[in-house]
Amino acid sequence: MRKPTLRIPGALLLATLAPMASAVQLAPVIPDPVILSGVVHSSQHLIIISGWNFGSTKPAVKLGGQSLTLKSFSPGQIVADLPADIYPATYLLTIGDERDPGKSDSFALHMPDIHAKTCQGDGKPLSS
Repeated sequence: MRKPTLRIPGALLLATLAPMASAVQLAPVIPDPVILSGVVHSSQHLIIISGWNFGSTKPAVKLGGQSLTLKSFSPGQIVADLPADIYPATYLLTIGDERDPGKSDSFALHMPDIHAKTCQGDGKPLSS
């Protein structure tokens, strides 16, 4: 005795599966950024931020809630100008994705006194 088989023409099978295939498309997953370090270069009045997943598009970078102007950015490093009116303190450094506000990382950054003159032009300490 032969078992019954179901035969579906190829065109009908494709037409039936096509709507399901388009419904399964997934949005790309954007990983959260991770800040590993922030180094202040007081002589150049800038900060270099290193980490992962900063993205290929311009990230939003804030220091103490104030947006920073970016000089350059890559997925692993950001170089930004420091605000002129910044004072010694610990600030919350935040990097986020403007397309997805939930994707961000924060880092407590100690800001040294970048306005203090610690040496003369010859590199010798200032005398009191």
